[in-house]
Amino acid sequence: MNPTLLLKTLRQLGISAIARITRYRLALRLGVYTRRGCPAKNADSLLPVLALPSSEEITRILQEEEKDSLRAEAESILEGKYRPFGGDETPLKLTFDSPLQHWSVYERNPAKLRPFYDSPPFDIKFLWEPARFTWVFPLGRAYRVFGDARYAAAFWTYFETFDAGNPPCLGPQWMNGQEVALRLLALLWADALFADSPESSPKRRARLAASVAEHAARIPQTLEYALAQNNNHILSEAAALMSAGLALPRHPDSARWRRLGKYWFNRALLAQIDDTGEYIQHSTSYHRLMLSLALWVAAMEEKTGESLLTAQTRERLAAAAAWLAAWVHPLSGDAPNLGGNDGANLFPLANGGYRDFRPVAQAAARAFLGIEAFPRGAWDELSRWFRIPAPPRVEPPAIRFPILEAGDSRAYLRVARGNLRLAHADMLHVDLWQRGRALLLDPGTYLYNGEPPWENPWSATKFHNTVTVDSLDAMTRAGRFLYLDWARTRVLAREENRIVAAHEGYRRLGVSHRREIRFETARHLLVTDTLIAAAPHRYRLHWLFPDGRWEISRTKEEIHLRLSIPQTGGLHVALRGAAGRAALIRGGQLLWGEGHAESVEGWFSPTYGIKLPALSFSLEVFAEDGVQFVTEFHLSA
Repeated sequence: MNPTLLLKTLRQLGISAIARITRYRLALRLGVYTRRGCPAKNADSLLPVLALPSSEEITRILQEEEKDSLRAEAESILEGKYRPFGGDETPLKLTFDSPLQHWSVYERNPAKLRPFYDSPPFDIKFLWEPARFTWVFPLGRAYRVFGDARYAAAFWTYFETFDAGNPPCLGPQWMNGQEVALRLLALLWADALFADSPESSPKRRARLAASVAEHAARIPQTLEYALAQNNNHILSEAAALMSAGLALPRHPDSARWRRLGKYWFNRALLAQIDDTGEYIQHSTSYHRLMLSLALWVAAMEEKTGESLLTAQTRERLAAAAAWLAAWVHPLSGDAPNLGGNDGANLFPLANGGYRDFRPVAQAAARAFLGIEAFPRGAWDELSRWFRIPAPPRVEPPAIRFPILEAGDSRAYLRVARGNLRLAHADMLHVDLWQRGRALLLDPGTYLYNGEPPWENPWSATKFHNTVTVDSLDAMTRAGRFLYLDWARTRVLAREENRIVAAHEGYRRLGVSHRREIRFETARHLLVTDTLIAAAPHRYRLHWLFPDGRWEISRTKEEIHLRLSIPQTGGLHVALRGAAGRAALIRGGQLLWGEGHAESVEGWFSPTYGIKLPALSFSLEVFAEDGVQFVTEFHLSA
């Protein structure tokens, strides 16, 4: 890292965070964690930390087709298949063929992980995902509904396979404290859920209790790293420590785990949720993860009677619940692909799939706001699992975020302010939705750790629905996951059908960008971009659409793009701006226009590890000073 970037990092992340990550890396280099080993003291049987619903409570909420879908998923898990990140089925592999070394060996030298991969991409998340044990939730749901002992037997077989093949602190599955923490939560849930099965012998449950203690003992070793991240890592690890402390009350470290977990969970939430309710990572996916962990802790509080969430924390969680409820579309349950998307859905305790945010949004609105965010439906199942009562029917909170609604159309404008640590340079990006489906897309993430060029490229400004200046990001990229010089945005005007906002991410170039979005009617959105500058610059306006049939015509002053998109209908886009170079790219291939198509252009990732072709349309112009783009979107009826 060059000296200028290092100084920026120190100033913007803070000396405390840099000191923590430095201590962690120094301990890795000196072999401190290797010498420390993974000692775990004896553990007795586990106490349940959640009060789980009866079979009748869950069965009542499911329609027959939903029961059929649940049974099919459970049967696939029995056959050794699961759906990582909510995507396509893949083999459920919990052990490795190569000998295992202490986890710190792989952290120091990731190249030593290569023997563990069956095939590319060589992304550590594909090794970690099956070991999160999130597949246990659909398996347990099916056991509760159908009472089939095979589902309990499958859990114990898989647990014993993992336990024998991944001894404490050996191998990739012990590298990351958050991964250890999330697995711990799943194991506690499974123990409580399958407790009444004949398959759950005292010997098996005693070994699981010992494993929970081993997991809990691993987490504090690298708590410094989680604290340095100041994101979902510390929340996951703190929730797991609280859980282990409550589940193992006679363990010698129980009180310390509870104290550590409660302190850092509350402190982190207060630091990470701003006064509007937005989460520090500026991401719908990570926002859901944060609320999921909060719901777990609130459910433990209800079961054990121990005060775990402070009053101030609950106030922030209420604001966070309102934020997610506003961003989730009530018809589909989907939400804009805002920010980083690691595919996490911690507690898949309802039908609907990975991109249905309603289960968590509804449960959080009930738990922290005392209202219903959506009409009742299958998404209420998660609320039953966490024993959250249904409140009186109340209108959801008024939308006070940069979101416009007109009939069955919605426009979402990216406005980032407050304490956000931005991971995507997506200033003033726009999503356009109709009847619960997106017509303007955010590309998402696809991979964090892939081989070049797939090492988290879509966080850059040029891939979002906004304007890029001189081919530069609106912030300073300092690493695969890190941006500096966070470009705050501000709302200049807000009316029922209109929002005007601006950002100063290009102030270093002498450029100011203002964007107005306006619904002329429910079928007509007008987006006006005004860029003010006193020197020559190159400006690139970009829009990303779902894949479909297309037709383009161009005059001297306008470009017309007509799209027919499956399941979403038609869209006519009229773009007025200075004359320049235009291009339409799909899946890395140039379909129309001028220039060169990069392999990473023209894609959309609905969840981690999956990329689908999409239509990337751009107009690039050179201007001696400022420029104005006007884009009209006409939606089919």
